[in-house]
Amino acid sequence: GPAECSDDVTLYPIHDGENPQLLNCNTIPIGKPIANTQIYILDTQLNPVPIGVPGELYIGGTGVGRGYLNRQQLTSEKFIPNPFSSNPEDKLYKTGDLGCYLSDGNITFIGRIDNQVKIRGFRIELGEIEAALHSHPQINQAVVITTSETSGNKRLVAYVVTEESLTNKELREYLKTQLPEYMVPSAFVILDALPLTPNGKVDRKALPAPNFEERENEYVAPRTENESIIANIFASVLSIEVENVGIEDNFFSLGGHSLLATQVISRVRQSFSIEIPLRELFSNPTVGQLNQVISQLRNSNNGLTLPSIQPRVETEQLPLSWAQERLWFLNQLEGESATYNMPAAIRVSGNLDINGLQKALASIVQRHEVLRTSFQTDENGRPIQVIAPEATININLIDLQQLETTQRENSVIEQAQLEATTPFSLENAPLIRCSLLQVSTSSYVLLLTMHHIISDDWSIEVFTQELSSLYQAFIQGEESPLGQLPIQYGDFALWQRKYLTGEVSRLA
Repeated sequence: GPAECSDDVTLYPIHDGENPQLLNCNTIPIGKPIANTQIYILDTQLNPVPIGVPGELYIGGTGVGRGYLNRQQLTSEKFIPNPFSSNPEDKLYKTGDLGCYLSDGNITFIGRIDNQVKIRGFRIELGEIEAALHSHPQINQAVVITTSETSGNKRLVAYVVTEESLTNKELREYLKTQLPEYMVPSAFVILDALPLTPNGKVDRKALPAPNFEERENEYVAPRTENESIIANIFASVLSIEVENVGIEDNFFSLGGHSLLATQVISRVRQSFSIEIPLRELFSNPTVGQLNQVISQLRNSNNGLTLPSIQPRVETEQLPLSWAQERLWFLNQLEGESATYNMPAAIRVSGNLDINGLQKALASIVQRHEVLRTSFQTDENGRPIQVIAPEATININLIDLQQLETTQRENSVIEQAQLEATTPFSLENAPLIRCSLLQVSTSSYVLLLTMHHIISDDWSIEVFTQELSSLYQAFIQGEESPLGQLPIQYGDFALWQRKYLTGEVSRLA
């Protein structure tokens, strides 16, 4: 148990011979609450979770402390009103620990909430990766962290202490037998010992920076023009030097993932005027292998040389892309729903120029036609895209400064949930909205929600980068630094419908 709750709050008795199943276990349950103590395992909305479902541990009862001396804000964050008690004075301590109930009522500890990360849409428990590494017979210690690149991409990095020398390739191949691809770290760092803090815990801040460009294979330079083009595509998408990409280098070992893989396919299409299935990159992830796939497709009946995407004639009626049509169909089936909302909440600190932010948002909406698009049906009942010449997105400013600290944080959560769960009408543009919660004179929470029919994860990265560039320019009195877009999403939808049909659509 934590010091904030009299040190001991749960108990799991172990008696020799009575628990033989524990002899070969890596973990032991932390047990059940002691007398006059309540343990709650709750989700992010403070709802109890079912047996076997992870949630955060909250502690109630007579052992809960009053708070932290002279640290009112931290006290308000960690010691919250007990929603399960009729006594308004009762508090729950928010531990930050992740656990779940076993079928016998005991609780098992999983890890820290702050060791749970989300990368490319996957929620990952770092402790699970560490446990997989510890299962290797030659690994004594292991720590896994995340790092962020300048582009905003997060990567997993593993630090290991081994008895014998292990290569990155050996470690990667071992983890692939234990974990899904998205949980395998992008880099491994072999250490003689893990750095420790004075109290003996791992000092994560003292871990050395990883070398993402460390080679797993001997460098073999591209031999042909096509291999050089593919190597340049890999380097550009991964934001690394092209000199570090040889024909035997694996795109995913270099730091690639599924979202970046779609960018590779897009650039291959642009460079070689050929459509290849995304699965081919997963099956043939090296420069040399992908070059062979492209050559084979171009020389067989399965390949197709495609024209480049061109700006459309304005009078053309716009169909939906295949992805949009699927989402439109589901909307027709379910009715208005928030299922496919894509919400984001961003904390902003400092002196925010709201007018500059409003201008930046308006500029992005005007720049991208898809953000001004609604979805109607033609006289035959078929869905079409209708692009408005202009669309207004107003920032809904909500001032929370007058509320008490606890009320303010609860209100932020409530507003974020309301924003995320309010459905859009696909027939009314824009399918994007924005709220700005003012928490203090220099602290805000920006809530941005879009419908998936006009956006995806890749789009959100583009949106965020453009918003930052435009805001910085506008608050300095400068013009937009962004050039005119050569094509719009509607041009792609029309191109896709025209050229990627029949057998080609099956391949793509």
